Amino acid sequence: MRQAVLNNRSRQRGIGLIEVLVALVIFALGVVGMAGLQLRTMSSTMDSTQRSYVIAKSQDIADTIRSNGIPPKDYLRTYNEDDDYCDTPVIGRTVGQIAAFDMYEVFCAGDTDHASTGSYNKQVAEWMVEISCEYPDAVTGVVTPTTSCDEFAAQVVIETSWFARSVDDDLTADPKRDSMTLRFIP
Repeated sequence: MRQAVLNNRSRQRGIGLIEVLVALVIFALGVVGMAGLQLRTMSSTMDSTQRSYVIAKSQDIADTIRSNGIPPKDYLRTYNEDDDYCDTPVIGRTVGQIAAFDMYEVFCAGDTDHASTGSYNKQVAEWMVEISCEYPDAVTGVVTPTTSCDEFAAQVVIETSWFARSVDDDLTADPKRDSMTLRFIP
Protein backbone atom coordinates (compact mmCIF):
# COMPACT_ATOMS: atom_id res chain seq x y z
CA MET A 1 0.00 0.00 0.00
CA ARG A 2 2.80 2.37 0.86
CA GLN A 3 4.39 1.63 -2.51
CA ALA A 4 1.17 2.62 -4.35
CA VAL A 5 1.08 6.01 -2.57
CA LEU A 6 4.71 6.71 -3.47
CA ASN A 7 4.14 5.77 -7.13
CA ASN A 8 1.09 8.06 -7.28
CA ARG A 9 3.09 11.02 -5.92
CA SER A 10 5.98 10.50 -8.31
CA ARG A 11 3.66 10.72 -11.34
CA GLN A 12 2.45 14.22 -10.34
CA ARG A 13 5.81 15.94 -10.34
CA GLY A 14 5.79 19.24 -12.33
CA ILE A 15 2.01 19.47 -12.53
CA GLY A 16 1.95 22.33 -9.95
CA LEU A 17 4.49 24.35 -11.97
CA ILE A 18 2.45 24.03 -15.18
CA GLU A 19 -0.70 25.11 -13.35
CA VAL A 20 1.11 28.19 -11.99
CA LEU A 21 2.41 29.12 -15.47
CA VAL A 22 -1.07 28.79 -17.01
CA ALA A 23 -2.51 30.94 -14.22
CA LEU A 24 0.20 33.59 -14.82
CA VAL A 25 -0.56 33.72 -18.56
CA ILE A 26 -4.29 34.15 -17.88
CA PHE A 27 -3.55 36.85 -15.29
CA ALA A 28 -1.22 38.68 -17.71
CA LEU A 29 -3.91 38.69 -20.44
CA GLY A 30 -6.37 40.15 -17.95
CA VAL A 31 -3.94 42.90 -16.93
CA VAL A 32 -3.28 43.82 -20.58
CA GLY A 33 -7.03 44.00 -21.21
CA MET A 34 -7.54 46.22 -18.17
CA ALA A 35 -4.73 48.54 -19.33
CA GLY A 36 -6.42 48.91 -22.72
CA LEU A 37 -9.72 49.64 -21.04
CA GLN A 38 -8.07 52.26 -18.84
CA LEU A 39 -6.59 54.04 -21.89
CA ARG A 40 -9.98 54.07 -23.61
CA THR A 41 -11.59 55.47 -20.45
CA MET A 42 -8.98 58.21 -20.19
CA SER A 43 -9.51 59.13 -23.85
CA SER A 44 -13.29 59.33 -23.35
CA THR A 45 -12.77 61.48 -20.27
CA MET A 46 -10.51 63.86 -22.23
CA ASP A 47 -13.12 64.09 -25.00
CA SER A 48 -15.89 64.83 -22.50
CA THR A 49 -13.77 67.47 -20.79
CA GLN A 50 -13.08 69.21 -24.10
CA ARG A 51 -16.74 69.14 -25.13
CA SER A 52 -17.81 70.55 -21.76
CA TYR A 53 -15.25 73.33 -22.10
CA VAL A 54 -16.43 74.23 -25.61
CA ILE A 55 -20.10 74.15 -24.60
CA ALA A 56 -19.36 76.48 -21.69
CA LYS A 57 -17.37 78.88 -23.90
CA SER A 58 -20.06 78.88 -26.60
CA GLN A 59 -22.70 79.61 -23.97
CA ASP A 60 -20.51 82.44 -22.67
CA ILE A 61 -20.41 83.92 -26.17
CA ALA A 62 -24.20 83.65 -26.49
CA ASP A 63 -24.70 85.29 -23.09
CA THR A 64 -22.28 88.07 -23.99
CA ILE A 65 -24.04 88.77 -27.29
CA ARG A 66 -27.42 88.86 -25.54
CA SER A 67 -26.36 91.04 -22.63
CA ASN A 68 -24.07 93.80 -23.88
CA GLY A 69 -26.46 95.66 -26.17
CA ILE A 70 -24.33 95.38 -29.30
CA PRO A 71 -26.25 94.10 -32.35
CA PRO A 72 -25.38 90.46 -33.11
CA LYS A 73 -24.38 91.43 -36.65
CA ASP A 74 -21.26 93.10 -35.21
CA TYR A 75 -20.00 89.72 -34.01
CA LEU A 76 -20.36 88.00 -37.39
CA ARG A 77 -16.95 86.67 -38.36
CA THR A 78 -14.55 83.83 -37.70
CA TYR A 79 -12.46 83.95 -34.53
CA ASN A 80 -9.56 81.64 -33.77
CA GLU A 81 -6.72 81.29 -31.32
CA ASP A 82 -4.28 82.88 -33.76
CA ASP A 83 -6.08 86.24 -33.58
CA ASP A 84 -4.02 88.85 -31.81
CA TYR A 85 -6.73 89.66 -29.26
CA CYS A 86 -5.43 86.77 -27.12
CA ASP A 87 -1.99 88.38 -26.91
CA THR A 88 -3.13 91.91 -26.12
CA PRO A 89 -6.68 92.64 -25.04
CA VAL A 90 -8.39 95.37 -27.04
CA ILE A 91 -10.09 97.89 -24.84
CA GLY A 92 -11.98 100.53 -26.73
CA ARG A 93 -15.24 102.18 -27.40
CA THR A 94 -16.07 101.23 -30.98
CA VAL A 95 -18.45 98.37 -31.58
CA GLY A 96 -15.73 96.29 -33.27
CA GLN A 97 -13.34 96.85 -30.38
CA ILE A 98 -15.97 95.88 -27.84
CA ALA A 99 -16.78 92.71 -29.81
CA ALA A 100 -13.06 91.83 -29.97
CA PHE A 101 -12.72 92.49 -26.24
CA ASP A 102 -15.73 90.23 -25.58
CA MET A 103 -14.01 87.43 -27.48
CA TYR A 104 -10.85 88.07 -25.45
CA GLU A 105 -12.88 87.80 -22.24
CA VAL A 106 -14.44 84.51 -23.32
CA PHE A 107 -11.43 82.74 -24.79
CA CYS A 108 -8.32 84.31 -23.30
CA ALA A 109 -8.99 85.90 -19.91
CA GLY A 110 -8.85 83.35 -17.14
CA ASP A 111 -7.12 80.86 -19.43
CA THR A 112 -3.50 81.20 -18.38
CA ASP A 113 -2.48 78.75 -21.09
CA HIS A 114 -3.28 80.84 -24.16
CA ALA A 115 -1.10 81.17 -27.26
CA SER A 116 2.10 82.26 -25.49
CA THR A 117 2.48 78.97 -23.61
CA GLY A 118 1.88 76.53 -26.47
CA SER A 119 -1.16 74.60 -27.63
CA TYR A 120 -0.50 71.43 -25.63
CA ASN A 121 -1.27 73.10 -22.30
CA LYS A 122 -4.70 74.41 -23.31
CA GLN A 123 -8.06 72.75 -22.72
CA VAL A 124 -8.87 72.86 -26.44
CA ALA A 125 -6.23 72.87 -29.18
CA GLU A 126 -6.54 75.05 -32.28
CA TRP A 127 -10.07 76.27 -31.66
CA MET A 128 -12.05 78.28 -34.18
CA VAL A 129 -15.41 79.97 -33.68
CA GLU A 130 -17.59 81.12 -36.55
CA ILE A 131 -20.50 83.36 -35.65
CA SER A 132 -23.19 83.78 -38.28
CA CYS A 133 -26.90 84.47 -38.59
CA GLU A 134 -29.66 82.57 -40.36
CA TYR A 135 -33.40 82.71 -40.53
CA PRO A 136 -36.01 80.18 -41.59
CA ASP A 137 -38.41 81.15 -44.36
CA ALA A 138 -41.92 81.20 -42.87
CA VAL A 139 -43.48 79.53 -45.91
CA THR A 140 -40.93 76.97 -47.05
CA GLY A 141 -39.02 76.46 -43.81
CA VAL A 142 -35.72 76.71 -45.70
CA VAL A 143 -32.96 78.17 -43.57
CA THR A 144 -31.15 81.07 -45.24
CA PRO A 145 -27.90 82.67 -44.08
CA THR A 146 -28.10 86.41 -43.48
CA THR A 147 -25.68 89.17 -42.51
CA SER A 148 -28.04 91.48 -40.68
CA CYS A 149 -29.64 89.24 -37.99
CA ASP A 150 -32.63 91.62 -38.11
CA GLU A 151 -35.11 89.35 -39.89
CA PHE A 152 -37.99 87.94 -37.91
CA ALA A 153 -36.94 84.79 -36.00
CA ALA A 154 -33.31 85.19 -37.09
CA GLN A 155 -30.97 82.92 -35.16
CA VAL A 156 -27.38 83.53 -34.20
CA VAL A 157 -25.28 80.47 -34.96
CA ILE A 158 -22.09 79.86 -33.00
CA GLU A 159 -20.11 77.03 -34.56
CA THR A 160 -17.01 76.01 -32.65
CA SER A 161 -14.47 73.51 -33.91
CA TRP A 162 -11.24 72.25 -32.39
CA PHE A 163 -8.67 69.49 -32.70
CA ALA A 164 -9.40 66.70 -30.29
CA ARG A 165 -6.53 66.05 -27.91
CA SER A 166 -5.71 62.51 -27.06
CA VAL A 167 -4.52 61.44 -23.64
CA ASP A 168 -0.84 61.74 -24.54
CA ASP A 169 -1.25 65.30 -25.96
CA ASP A 170 0.08 64.21 -29.35
CA LEU A 171 -2.04 66.07 -31.91
CA THR A 172 -0.34 64.32 -34.81
CA ALA A 173 -1.56 60.96 -33.54
CA ASP A 174 -5.20 62.05 -33.34
CA PRO A 175 -5.85 64.75 -35.97
CA LYS A 176 -9.63 64.52 -35.65
CA ARG A 177 -11.41 67.89 -35.74
CA ASP A 178 -14.52 68.02 -33.58
CA SER A 179 -17.23 70.64 -33.75
CA MET A 180 -20.42 71.72 -32.06
CA THR A 181 -23.07 74.26 -32.97
CA LEU A 182 -25.13 76.48 -30.71
CA ARG A 183 -28.14 78.37 -32.08
CA PHE A 184 -30.14 81.00 -30.24
CA ILE A 185 -32.55 83.83 -30.97
CA PRO A 186 -31.14 87.12 -29.62
